[in-house]
Amino acid sequence: MQAHIARIQILFEVIICHTCKQGTSRDSGVVVTMADVGSIPKRGRGKLPLIIQDEMRKRSIQKKTLTQFVARFQTRYFILYSDKLVYMSKDGTDEKGSISTMSIKLCEDVEYNGFQKSHVFQIGYIDKGKMFHLYIQAGDKNMKEKWKSNIRLICSKYNDRMFEWYHKEPYLKKMWSCCHKSNQDDSGCTRVTYTYKTPAGDKLGRPCSTVSSSSYSPNGNNR
Repeated sequence: MQAHIARIQILFEVIICHTCKQGTSRDSGVVVTMADVGSIPKRGRGKLPLIIQDEMRKRSIQKKTLTQFVARFQTRYFILYSDKLVYMSKDGTDEKGSISTMSIKLCEDVEYNGFQKSHVFQIGYIDKGKMFHLYIQAGDKNMKEKWKSNIRLICSKYNDRMFEWYHKEPYLKKMWSCCHKSNQDDSGCTRVTYTYKTPAGDKLGRPCSTVSSSSYSPNGNNR
C-alpha cells in the first residue's frame, strides 16, 4: 500500500511539473513542458499512466559472456512509468524488455570515450542479485537530461538505497574502460553526481551504497 501511494505521489508531482508552461525540474534545472512528455494516456491494465516516452538507442544488455564483445546499439521505443521502464521495438508494437524502477540503483552520464558516442547515459539496476547496466543514447542533450531527471525523481521518492559510486565508461575487453579494473563486479571509481533522498527520511545529499533490497555485494570500492 505504501509503495502504491508513493507511486501516485510521484505521478502527481511529475504531472504538475510538466503542465507548467515553463516548469523546472527540481533535480536538474531542465525546463520540461507537455511537449516534452507527450500526451498521458488512460491507465492501462496493470500499469500506471506513463511519465515520458521517446525513441532512443540502447546497447544490448550483456548477460552472457559470449555476447560481451558483439553488443551494439539498437533503436528502441522507451516508455517510463512510475513503476517500470519499458523498451519496445522501434514501431512500439513488441515489448523487448522492462526494468522495475525500484531495482534502479544509479542513473549517470557515460563519457564520450566509452562508446565514441554523444548523449549516452546509463541506468544501473539489480536483477537476481547481480548488477547490470543499460546504456542509452538519447537524440540530444536536452532529451538525455530530461530522462535522467525523471528517472532520478522516481528513485529519490521510493527506492530503498542508491549507489554512491559508478563507472563513467563501460566494461569492455575484460576491464572497465575508465579505470582499467578487471573485476566486472567492481562498484565504481567515480562518485555519483546526484544525491538521493530515501523513504526513511535521510536528508537530501547523503547517498547510500548499502542495498538492503537485494543480495548484491560488489567487491570493489563500495565505501
